[in-house]
Amino acid sequence: MTRKRRSFTPSFKASIALEAVRETKTIAEIAQSLRREVKMFPEIAVRELVANALIHQDFTETGMSVMVEIYDHRMEISNPGKPFISPDRFIDEYQTRNERPADLMRRLGICDEKGSGVDKVIQAAEAFQLPAPDFRVGEKRTSVVLFGHKEFEAKDRNDRIRATCQHSCLRYVMNERMTNQSLRERFRLPEKKSESVSRAIRDTVEAGKIKQADPEQTSLRYRHYVPFWACFSFRRIPPVSITLNESIVEDASLEWLVG
Repeated sequence: MTRKRRSFTPSFKASIALEAVRETKTIAEIAQSLRREVKMFPEIAVRELVANALIHQDFTETGMSVMVEIYDHRMEISNPGKPFISPDRFIDEYQTRNERPADLMRRLGICDEKGSGVDKVIQAAEAFQLPAPDFRVGEKRTSVVLFGHKEFEAKDRNDRIRATCQHSCLRYVMNERMTNQSLRERFRLPEKKSESVSRAIRDTVEAGKIKQADPEQTSLRYRHYVPFWACFSFRRIPPVSITLNESIVEDASLEWLVG
């Protein structure tokens, strides 16, 4: 196994995120009888994660710096210090330790608006059909691992739970629902693999990472899921009449977000 390690000092330059991208491993892809080199990891994911590591590092921790370690089939990006929020909430919450460097990096276009970085990382992982990123908190460091491509059958139970949980979180913050179909599309699986996806959903529910949005819904086809921390659920309510400028609007299928 080969490894390439790169550390960044606190006096970072604007080009470091792109430098990490340039050093990302490439893999051969054969399409239509043509061979071409493609990046193992999406550029936007590497850029956002390196920027996040620089923004959220704890400068009071001495003898440590932001690290980017590139292995054969994974990349690990870490920074000194523990996060202010739980990794389970990285996708929907935001609190930076160093606001001025964060503002500078946004102005330079190295990272995007507040709170959108992890969303983009997960979206890119899904688009590239990569295993879900693994966010880890150690004794003095916070790290994230990007994995190279794996077929669905090669993913273990933890890989599938992590991907299902992150897909549910991503859908929730986009005001959409996670269903068996949406998760199948995330894994790019045919309909005949619905049971394998249902098993991943059950495992994630049992792990306490997601919950059924409407516990009263008994139909497997219409079940949808939200993160365990979600405050609202989609529930169907009886037909209602709404008065708008003396006009009555009736909608028997209106759905509201209720606690």
